[in-house]
Amino acid sequence: MALGERYSVAVAFARVSFAVAVTPSPSREKTETTRVARGGGKEDALRSPSPGPGPAASAKTIVSPIDGVIRPGSLVAIMDPSGCGKSTLLDLLAGRKRPSAAAVGAFYLTLVPIRPRWRVGGDVYFNGRRRGDDGGEHIPRLTSYVPQHDVLCAHETVLEAVTFACALRADHGYLKPGRARATERAHHSRRAIELCGLSAVANDVVGDANRGGGGESARGLSGGQRRRLSIAKALVAGASVCFMDEPTSGLSSSDAATVIETLSRLRRAFSCSFACVIHATRARAFEAFTDLVLLARGGRCVFNSLDGGGGGAAASPTPKRVEDYLAALGHAKPRGVPIAEYALDLITPVDESESDVAEGRAARVDVSNDLWRRYEDFVAPAMRAALDVAIARPGTSPRSITAAGARPRETRVTCAWRQFRVLFSRDARLARRNRDVLLAIFGNAILMGVLVGVVFLDVRNSGPENVQYQLSFVFMVIVVGALNANAAVPVYVVDAEIFSGETSENMYSVFPYAASKALTWGLINGLATCVFATITLVLAGFATSPTDSIARAGANYGRFLLAVLLAFFATDALMGAIASRATSHQAANAVIGGALGVLSLFNGFTANRRNLPTWLFWAQYASPFYWGFVAASVPLMRAYDPGGGGGTSDEDGWNGADSSRWWR
Repeated sequence: MALGERYSVAVAFARVSFAVAVTPSPSREKTETTRVARGGGKEDALRSPSPGPGPAASAKTIVSPIDGVIRPGSLVAIMDPSGCGKSTLLDLLAGRKRPSAAAVGAFYLTLVPIRPRWRVGGDVYFNGRRRGDDGGEHIPRLTSYVPQHDVLCAHETVLEAVTFACALRADHGYLKPGRARATERAHHSRRAIELCGLSAVANDVVGDANRGGGGESARGLSGGQRRRLSIAKALVAGASVCFMDEPTSGLSSSDAATVIETLSRLRRAFSCSFACVIHATRARAFEAFTDLVLLARGGRCVFNSLDGGGGGAAASPTPKRVEDYLAALGHAKPRGVPIAEYALDLITPVDESESDVAEGRAARVDVSNDLWRRYEDFVAPAMRAALDVAIARPGTSPRSITAAGARPRETRVTCAWRQFRVLFSRDARLARRNRDVLLAIFGNAILMGVLVGVVFLDVRNSGPENVQYQLSFVFMVIVVGALNANAAVPVYVVDAEIFSGETSENMYSVFPYAASKALTWGLINGLATCVFATITLVLAGFATSPTDSIARAGANYGRFLLAVLLAFFATDALMGAIASRATSHQAANAVIGGALGVLSLFNGFTANRRNLPTWLFWAQYASPFYWGFVAASVPLMRAYDPGGGGGTSDEDGWNGADSSRWWR
């Protein structure tokens, strides 16, 4: 199957809207009253009371009901002044905003019904099949979403990034009964890179856009190249409809124009549709769009060309249609002013606090309200009629996804084993290239091993009278070895964003991802922990003992190493769970520090069942430091006679814990 062979999909949306629940404060209510009394008008009141019992609340409208049809091969621009709902509308069409459910548990705590935080209205249809209906499980395979901030691996090359998306999503988008061969996937990947103008940098590393300094991680693609790489990943996945949140944001004017030209070339070549949230752009780039949706305050539509007619060759360019529409309503564009800039300036609200321009603000609001009323009175009825036709006659291709006899398939057709193999291959490759983290992990293990070993140099041969000092060595090895897991926290924080973006595209499920990460970093961190423990044991004199045979010494070494590894992996799992939910490295460190501080209190050495209060001794069993210390002390301290009160024995254990059962 060729790269361009994909399903022709029309997206129709009916009365799509979005509102959030707010509880107005007295000052806000006073402001609203003053606004209406000042002549703001009923049209300007975008809040309506929420039904139901409980405290007074209202719903703030973010997107007012809107209809439209995105035909195959369309390049749609969604524009508005800042904060008027364009990104929210895109998320609604992409299915990234769903109705929120009330918190059931909170009802029993407060005995007050909890209202949903937001309300989603309307329906979205793909070739007449409504999202959420039976048989709609195929829809995620046909769409792709490109966020405003590119979700890319810094140490991956352009070709590897596109090949990864092809390996996990190509079967989804192409709806191919069998798995594509490796050569076919490689061809698709290189073709997508070529179409997006990235052939010259196909083997270059993506790089880290957030690092402005020197270093290997800072070198990589430019902002425009990164954005086109995200487009290539969506293209190779076989998406028929691609939703893009501000693809030109943060780019220079030339890079932004290149991105728009790339989208225009792709939509003509493959008849795939692109819906883009954009700001005002160059006039030449704006002409590439086939349709425009223009939103005013409150997400109210004031211009919409998505009537199902598309942007065919006979259609007027979008700038001309917008200019003619506004001129017909009495808002002729001044000469020399770009139409996109003029339209946005016409509906941009002025800050309410600027009392000196109150009259100008009122005039601006009147223009916005007038455009909205004209749209609702004359354009919206025709739009709804076109919408009914699009839903009634969905098939736009002989291979329509709604064709009779189409075999329903799962949303994620790539099996779990293949997901794991592809993920592990990428994780191992990226870990090998991430020299900064590898150097930090192994350098820290060697340095701390030498420091701990020097502090407790030859402590094994100091005699049974210093057994407490020897147990201090065991405690330090467990604690320091477990805390070495902190070196991988930055990786977990960065990977959390990548995981969120890729799972939203249905590339893979949670279990293969977790298994791949655990195996990759488990091997690396486990090896570093073994290096640390071995160095400390040798320097402290525990590696060999004159009273032990070689077999016994080896067994004790293995048991000690196992205890250190288990304590490390338990701590690493806790750090990974916290870091994956943290919004930043600083937040992750703050929470991890608090959690480890509490767990390290109940460590089995300074605090254990013998000296803890009766009502608190259970806490030691929740600490990995306790289990690690008890398990590691037994194989190293067996040889001592506990007659002096400081040793351990298989009968009594140490510190009141019957540890012998772990090793018998």
